Formats: sequence, structure tokens, C-alpha cells
Amino acid sequence: MLPKWAEGIEDVVDQVIRSHGETVNIPRQGAAGTGVHVGIVDSACELPPDMTESYRVRQGPDHSFVETDESMTTDHCGSVFDWLSTFCPKATFSLYQAVDEDGTLPLDSFSDAITRAIEDGVDILNISVGDPWRGPVHVNPAVREVERAVDQEITVVAAAGNYNPRAQGDRPPVHCPAAFDPVIAVGGMEVLCPVAPGSEPDGEPAGPYYCIPPEDGADLLLQDTDRSFCSQNGCVGGESCISNSTAVEWEFNLQPTGGKPDILAPMHRPTGSTDGPHFLKSGTSFATPIVAASIGCIYSELLEMERELPRPRTVRGAVVEGGFPVDDSPHKKYDAMGTREALGIV
Repeated sequence: MLPKWAEGIEDVVDQVIRSHGETVNIPRQGAAGTGVHVGIVDSACELPPDMTESYRVRQGPDHSFVETDESMTTDHCGSVFDWLSTFCPKATFSLYQAVDEDGTLPLDSFSDAITRAIEDGVDILNISVGDPWRGPVHVNPAVREVERAVDQEITVVAAAGNYNPRAQGDRPPVHCPAAFDPVIAVGGMEVLCPVAPGSEPDGEPAGPYYCIPPEDGADLLLQDTDRSFCSQNGCVGGESCISNSTAVEWEFNLQPTGGKPDILAPMHRPTGSTDGPHFLKSGTSFATPIVAASIGCIYSELLEMERELPRPRTVRGAVVEGGFPVDDSPHKKYDAMGTREALGIV
């Protein structure tokens, strides 16, 4: 089931983009990533032309570091790239395929991807996979690899990870490399709407977004499937979204680890078709590219001002300092304008 205001799944995607951008206060105009190089360590070395034709993308077989003949071991990278390119469209993107068909991240593949990213001179590295490491963070093998990138002044933005109570026992700690101190670890958040799905009046141009899957597909999802979320486009009856919506931390975030995650961001991604099965994908790997893309836009603004890009630890501090409180959570949500101010951009 889709909202009554939507003619199809594409309308829901467009509204989720708008909602996520409004939630984290990304300016609608201004710098859009020109001069910034974003690396994506994920599951693809090459994406379909219809996804990349309007963007600057460095890709191809020499960007693969796993034993496979497939340019995409999973479709995950496409979703990550879509969000990155949506919010930072003028950047240059480099793909680094380091995830196997089973979704794991072999250490040697990850190491080769990090080496290539350093050689390519990326400014920001988006990493949406990790290891629920329960030992000391500094000895984790993936952390040691990421440390090489941080030492080269690359800003690393990484997904904190997701808790699946059906597959895991205790809630794991924040994944490595996100748990590494200089890395910006991104957790998930949602903005809830009190209007029940399907109860909004017919013919209204505004209202909540939702994407209810068929009953036989509901068990594939982590979150409840019968909730609606704030579209940031006006509530039903002409009421204000601000007075009715509630920002909350995602219930399937991992156990906080050493103050991590550093920041929360919205993490819904509508998928499927209008007439066929459709649902909201959820996970911190869809929150991470929103933060990385926004930082890319901020970097582009700094370059336009002929200022040097800040060091990774400085950026992480600005992200945390510039965050906005979330109800009943020790963590803040990402705020692009607050981060700009923390970096001295007036």
C-alpha cells in the first residue's frame, strides 16, 4: 500500500528524498560537491548506465578487489550510490568492489580497496559494511586498514550497523571500522507521523509517507510495517509537521560503543514497484551516504572559499557538535547547517 497522494512508487521515493533532506537540514541550493572526490567501498565495481550517466563516476573491472566476474555482487552499492549522488550530484565518485556475493568483506579485498582509494586521492570514503567486533577496537583488522586512510587525511563515514533480533542474541556493539574514533559512525533515526497509513483523507496533496509490503513479505523486514513517517511536506488538514511529528532513534541501532554512533540520520529507502511488492528498506547503510554526501557539499563550499579541507578528527567533532537533539536518545541527529557552523562557515 502506498500513500493516497502518491501516483506510484516514484512519488514516494521523491518525497522520502525531500523528507530526509529536510530532516537533516541540507540546503536546497548552494555547493553540490564540485571538486570533491567520494569513494564508495561496497559491492560494485560498475553500476548500470542509467544510474551513472549523469554523474562523474570512476568504475570498471580494475575497481574490483574480490574474486568474481560480476560487476555487482549485490545491489546494495546501487542504493548507496543513488543516495550519495542525489544529495551531492556534482562530486566525482569512485567505486571499490570489496564485498563478496554473501555480503561479507574479506580483509584482503578491503585492504586493496583502501590502498586504491588512497592512491586515487579521495576526500571522503563511504563504508556501509563492518564487523561486530567485541574486542578492543584498535586491534580490529579493518580498523587498522581504515587508519591508513585517516592518516592520509581521508574523511571516513561508516555505518554503525543493524541489530536483527531474529538472527542475533544480545545486541552487538557498533561495528568496526565505524567504532574507530576518527571515523564518523552513523546510526539510524526515524521521524514518526501520528496519522495511520491509509487514514489520510482522499485528494490531499500532503500527508505521511509509508510503503506497506504484502503480508508474506513483512517478515523480511526489521521494522514494523504498519507505521507512517513524516513527509516534511505538510500534515493532513493543513496542520504543521513540526507540531505533530516525533524524531526518534531507530530501535534496531546497535549497542553504543565508546560514545558511538557519533550521529544519527534518516535511513529509509523505498523499493519495489507500484503494482508489485514494495516496502521501505531500512538500515544504517542508507543513513551513512546522506551524511557523507552532505559533508561532500560542505567540502565543496570550503573549496569555493579557497579554504583547506579540515582533518578527519576535526570533521567528526563538527558533526557531533553541530547535531540536533533527538527525543529520548543520548545521540543527536545530523544537522548540515549545524556542522557548517561548527566548521566556521558563516
